[in-house]
Amino acid sequence: MDFTDLTTVDTCGESTSTAIPNEVNRSRLLPLLENGRKNSYQCSEAPTQKSSSILHRITHKRDLVEAVRKVNTPLVFPSRRQDGSNNSAMKVLSPMKTARKTPEALPESNTTISVQNDLSSLRNHVLLQARKYNELKMRSDMKERELCTLLDELQSIQLETHELKRIERRETPIAHQNAKMQQEIAQSTAISDEQTTLHRRYQQMIRRLIAEQVSGDAQLTAITERVHQSTQECNQVKELSRHLESGRNRTMQIVQDLHHQLKIERRFRQKELNEREIRAKNAKRMERWRQQRIQDRNALEVEFSVDEKPNQTVSDPPHATQAAPNASLKSQFRSIDPNQMQVRSTQMRIRCMESLQEELLALEAKASLLRRDKHHTQIQYDTFKSSGGPSCPNREEIASISAQLAELKAFCKVSKSELDRLLHTIVFIRQGSQSLAQRLIVFDDILKKELGNWPQIATFDGISDTSEPFPNDHGRDVFQRIHLRLMGMLRIIDKHRENIDNTLNFPLNRSIPLIHPNNIRVCPSVSEHTLTMDTARSSSSITDTSVPSRKVLKLCSVRQSADQSRRKVCEFPSEKLLPDRQK
Repeated sequence: MDFTDLTTVDTCGESTSTAIPNEVNRSRLLPLLENGRKNSYQCSEAPTQKSSSILHRITHKRDLVEAVRKVNTPLVFPSRRQDGSNNSAMKVLSPMKTARKTPEALPESNTTISVQNDLSSLRNHVLLQARKYNELKMRSDMKERELCTLLDELQSIQLETHELKRIERRETPIAHQNAKMQQEIAQSTAISDEQTTLHRRYQQMIRRLIAEQVSGDAQLTAITERVHQSTQECNQVKELSRHLESGRNRTMQIVQDLHHQLKIERRFRQKELNEREIRAKNAKRMERWRQQRIQDRNALEVEFSVDEKPNQTVSDPPHATQAAPNASLKSQFRSIDPNQMQVRSTQMRIRCMESLQEELLALEAKASLLRRDKHHTQIQYDTFKSSGGPSCPNREEIASISAQLAELKAFCKVSKSELDRLLHTIVFIRQGSQSLAQRLIVFDDILKKELGNWPQIATFDGISDTSEPFPNDHGRDVFQRIHLRLMGMLRIIDKHRENIDNTLNFPLNRSIPLIHPNNIRVCPSVSEHTLTMDTARSSSSITDTSVPSRKVLKLCSVRQSADQSRRKVCEFPSEKLLPDRQK
């Protein structure tokens, strides 16, 4: 029969136990309580788990004994010990009695003696354990009562801590109410401070307005005078723009008159040139045939006459009568200056453009002055308005000043629009001059052929954009180039007029229909109308003619461009074919 060694259950640490090798699952045993308390548990650790613990309730004495039996190793009595461990086992079982006995006093092993010794030691051990159990039970009851009081205190402290934490986190209704009240107090304080500052500011503004009333009235008077002056200047600008518009209309009228006059002169000169060419050809042929008839007659007279007579040239009276009017017409045509009209038109255009440019500069200067005055007035008005002024003006005065400013802005806009129109007019005039220059480019080849490398002819490659009215006085250069080309063309015409006795091969007359060779006796009579037009070409009768309408001018320009394109195609067919043949 195995017994449990109760000496190993020592929770207070008063008794010592021997080292048992099978002691693996050792735990602390709580004593048996009265009436089966809930806090009495057995704690045992599983061999496979290191930290997990399982608690079993102990309600009876047998549960306690069973727990002790399971936990402790079986008790070994002195009779069952081996030789090497007799002394140590006896010391463990009965420390008090074994300490008194010496190894010499031990008798030989006997069964009865060993059993008695075991029973006595077991009895002593049970008594000792019962005494320890009673002491531990009393101590556990005391500790349990203390634990209950401490748990109650802990619960009360936890409740207090929870409430204190809520108060610290301001989660209580009183804390919420306090926060709301603090916010309201801060808002009311800010509003009161703002009202106080506004009150002080208003008082300061009132004092400033009372102190600076006189200077404000003077400033308002000065502003009113400046506004009146600006209105007068705007009216002057408007009047000047009207004058410019009328001058532009007059300039356009003069330009149209000059174009019409130039076309009429070109038409009559072309007609006269054609008539003179026909007359010269007929006269040359008649003279050649007359000389041939005279030679034939002289030959016949020499053959049939007996006496030799010197050859006498017989003059043709009708031819002599015809040479007189031709000489008079030639002298009259040479007396007319062909460059005078072109020079006058060019000078007139240059003067017109210079006057328009001067008026434009004057208008720009006045506009800049007006803008500067307006800017200064606006700055003064803004400073006066921001500072409050010496005296607050009425709404009626503010409305009147605003209306005057609006009128000034409207006048400035009108003057600006008129200035833009004037600029557009100047641009249109320059575009017209450039279009004329582009049309005259066609005659560059003719001028080079007839006059050679004439240094006065400049190219039109430098024509710039027409968005600006006069960039670097380019308009004057264009007019001068046009004048040079027209002068060269007139010089070519004079050259061919002087060489009219030679074979006439003028490229501009290729569109003139050729005369039939049998029509040798046709001599176009010079009408009175042509004579009057030739004699009065430079008079004021041509300039006094009515200006044609736009449709007529458009048709004339279209016909002129068509004639130029046809002449260009007829003049240079061989020059276009030569490069192809060379290739």
